[in-house]
Amino acid sequence: MHKKYLGYIVALALWLPTNLLSQAIDQERGTPFVTHYPVKEYGGHPQNWAIAQDSKGLMYFGNQGEGVLQFDGVSWRQIPVPNGRVQSLAIDENDRVFIGGYNHFGYLAPDSAGTYEYVSLLTLLDELQRELQYVMKIFPTGKGVFFQARNRLLFVTGDSVQTWEPETVFNESFLIDSKLHVQQMNIGLMVLKDGELKLAPAGEQFADEEITSILSFDNHRHIVATTKSLSLYDGKHVSPFHTNADELLTNILHGAILPDSTFAYATSASGIVVITRTGKIRRIIDRTSGLKSDTAVYLYVDRHNSLWATVGSGIARIKYPAALLFYDGEKTPVADVIDATRHKGVLYVSNSSGIFRLRSRNLVKHEKPTRLQYAEFEPVLPEPMECRSLLSFGPHLLAGTAKGIFAINGQQVQQIVNYNLKTYALYRSKRDSHRVFVGTYNGLASFRQSPDQPGLWCNDGLVAGLTGFARSLLEDPDGKLWVGSDYSGIRRVDFSTGFTNTPSVQSFGEDDGLPTGVDKGDVQVFPVAGRPLFATDRGLFRFDQTAGRFNPEPAFGAGLANNRRKVWTCVEDSRGNVFFDVEHQFSSVYALSKYTPEHGYHYTERPFRTLTHTPSDLIFPDVDGSCWLGTDEALINYDPALERDSTTGFSTLIRRVLARGDSVVFGGAAMRPSNLVPGHMTENDINPYPTFGYEGNSFRFEFAATSYEKVNSNRYQFFLQGIEDSWLKWNHETHKDYTHLPPGDYVFWVRAQNVYGEVSDPVNYGFMILPPWYQTWPAYLVWLVLFLSSIIALVKVQVTRARKIEHAKSEQREQIRKEMAADFHDGAGDKLAQISLFSKFVQSKIKDGSEETQNALRWTVEAADALKLETRDFIWALDTGHDSFWDVADRIVSHGKDLFRRAQPPVAFDAHGLSAELKAVPLHLEWKRNLIFIFKEGLNNVFKYSNGSVVEVSFKVSQGIIYIELKDNGTGFATDSEFKGRGLRNMRNRAKKLGADLTIDSQPGTGTIIQFKGRLNTS
Repeated sequence: MHKKYLGYIVALALWLPTNLLSQAIDQERGTPFVTHYPVKEYGGHPQNWAIAQDSKGLMYFGNQGEGVLQFDGVSWRQIPVPNGRVQSLAIDENDRVFIGGYNHFGYLAPDSAGTYEYVSLLTLLDELQRELQYVMKIFPTGKGVFFQARNRLLFVTGDSVQTWEPETVFNESFLIDSKLHVQQMNIGLMVLKDGELKLAPAGEQFADEEITSILSFDNHRHIVATTKSLSLYDGKHVSPFHTNADELLTNILHGAILPDSTFAYATSASGIVVITRTGKIRRIIDRTSGLKSDTAVYLYVDRHNSLWATVGSGIARIKYPAALLFYDGEKTPVADVIDATRHKGVLYVSNSSGIFRLRSRNLVKHEKPTRLQYAEFEPVLPEPMECRSLLSFGPHLLAGTAKGIFAINGQQVQQIVNYNLKTYALYRSKRDSHRVFVGTYNGLASFRQSPDQPGLWCNDGLVAGLTGFARSLLEDPDGKLWVGSDYSGIRRVDFSTGFTNTPSVQSFGEDDGLPTGVDKGDVQVFPVAGRPLFATDRGLFRFDQTAGRFNPEPAFGAGLANNRRKVWTCVEDSRGNVFFDVEHQFSSVYALSKYTPEHGYHYTERPFRTLTHTPSDLIFPDVDGSCWLGTDEALINYDPALERDSTTGFSTLIRRVLARGDSVVFGGAAMRPSNLVPGHMTENDINPYPTFGYEGNSFRFEFAATSYEKVNSNRYQFFLQGIEDSWLKWNHETHKDYTHLPPGDYVFWVRAQNVYGEVSDPVNYGFMILPPWYQTWPAYLVWLVLFLSSIIALVKVQVTRARKIEHAKSEQREQIRKEMAADFHDGAGDKLAQISLFSKFVQSKIKDGSEETQNALRWTVEAADALKLETRDFIWALDTGHDSFWDVADRIVSHGKDLFRRAQPPVAFDAHGLSAELKAVPLHLEWKRNLIFIFKEGLNNVFKYSNGSVVEVSFKVSQGIIYIELKDNGTGFATDSEFKGRGLRNMRNRAKKLGADLTIDSQPGTGTIIQFKGRLNTS
């Protein structure tokens, strides 16, 4: 044979076993993690027809009977629509959710309180066109939205609608190269071009079979799924696409492209079938792998690369493709796995019940293809017994059990060493490949295989000088064996000169650099990077052979060399990555240090944060680069090559705000993230402030994080600006209550941290609580008005009382007048003073009120002061000691002197005729009061408006007639044009009441003369 062909044959022979093993391992990796949302959880109909997700991460589901279901990871909401059923969903770039159902189509929009409600677009159609049957598909575009029903295709732009009708009936529609294609039954696949539906090239080949999915296959082809088969379509030609799952893909309901570029198809009877681009089955997800039904209806890949599916009853979220797959201990006998190894290409695991092999089944004729996907664990030992260690040893699989050492070869199981000690570790010597060291719960033992007779095994028994648990073993190149223990620390046994049952044994402790307290503690040894690595309850250590001491090992990160964290197990894979089982808070977690030659090790716990079970110390790197991990409830397979960056971000949403216990004041729509840190915000960065009355000062804030991985691990942090100064502690609560908040401005802030430790941007809700009505400025004014009214009423009562007393006898009248004056002076005077002070107090308190408010308060102050002066004059008039004309004249002159003393520029004020003869002229109370008011008004007008330098007032009485004259040398005025504005009308009216004459002589530039002339009434 030619050497060239011989080389090909050799290469093929080497490739085939490796490739077949890789395929078998892929089939063996386990099933994906599935979260099921049953009907009783979301509260709708069992059947759902569509799925969508908005930019904030909210999930939407088209339900059969309850409208749209909205899910935020914490709670479900139902948004009702006409006829209940929602057949199709789509969300545009502005997060507007479009909806199609039976004889209806529209969208969701928030109401004034931020609660989503359905808005119908059916009214855009004529009544004859509103019979739409089922709206099957929706496609938002930059110019409008396509709604495809069975009997009509609609394109909505604003308030206008363009329609197309089929010759037969539309099935479903799809976007191919950004062009809308619609299948018309019995005609074929149509394309919308230049505003017309035309038969697409080769479209007639899709005339009879219902198309259920069209997905992009490569740069120029699409894979088309019908209810019977798959085919490839390049826009001109159609060719069959055969797979090894053709029998399962006969009733496809929907399809989706997964993040690993495989194709997932929802089927009516075989669950979800995943195939590669070469037509090979990658996986089948059905009842045997976590779905509650073998019927899958609709598929959707979310922003974090998880697969959502509506199934026969309920909704499922499937973590696939994923780096983590598992075998559930409830369905298989592999819970709490202690050890694992691969022997002759077959995976073996062991636990407290025995040894199990993973039996992979190949696809054979007449065998249901689903069996290809699900390998089975079968017991190996003839009876249950604990097995803590497995070792592949040539053709034999050696197993250390509670009843000795067994050799397994195919179906043959033979006990080769009968130990009465529990076996914890099996280790094949590197210096003597026929020898196996055995770690037991009471020391170190050894046995060996005869070099001449492979079936003969020789037991060398226990090694002297070692007691206690021997759980981990590692041999140095010089023949010294490290023995790790749970309770006895670390020891080194010297076999450098050959095996002996009485070797020298060296123990290490604190004096040798190990952390305090581990002399009799847990120290294990593992081969990492070609040297022993020691795991202790205070981190990782290396042994310095030259110095003879242990030192902390920082290569895997300071967190594992800080003398704080316990490390139970560490195992290196063939790529140099190191897996750990380390202490994490009150439990343990698997961790990984990925290795690259350029950057060394990078430590992370992230890939394993979603595991909900407690690690069991099993770490077994497999030949395909994946790693098997054991937990108390499942066997996990982790493939670093499939680890995807899921740091696409998530949102924290304020979902509802309740006031007064149950009143929804915010329904969760239109919230946005903010990058601001608390204490550095502006009004433009927060939501508009709604205002609440003081009676609504108790609130509940409900929130959620749209991170759907292990949602129970999501934590929240919040604070109420205006009450709290900084973030409160992280916790798992999804609501926060505040009661009896005082009046003021508030902003509620909240953010979330997901299971990976990622923290979202904070969001906020700002609001204002008004003060109670009795603490508002209108209330203050009301109190003031009431106070003034009471004083005025008191004055009126006193005046009425005075008039009645006038009819009494003179002596009695005089006494009563004195008492009234005294009482009124003490009572009303004090109250008027309080009014003035109270008004000024209110004015000082309301500094930021409107101009109208300030003007009202200014008027109140002025009015209170004026009323105070007028009341003082009235009280003076009541006093019987002031009954003469001289008293009135003196009062008028005193007012003038007080008034013009403050004038600027100075004004000369002179009084004439204030003689003793005026004291002999008595005046009636009404004369006294009106004369004082007339000339006080006159003096006030001169002070305010005349701008003169000399003011004179004169008094005279002759033959029972009183004369009073007031004149100034000021600017004067035209009495006709300014009479009303000067208040002179009031002066004349008072004179008229006395039966007197009041003349006013004034012209601009000539000053003003006011003359009073009145005859006294002697009665």
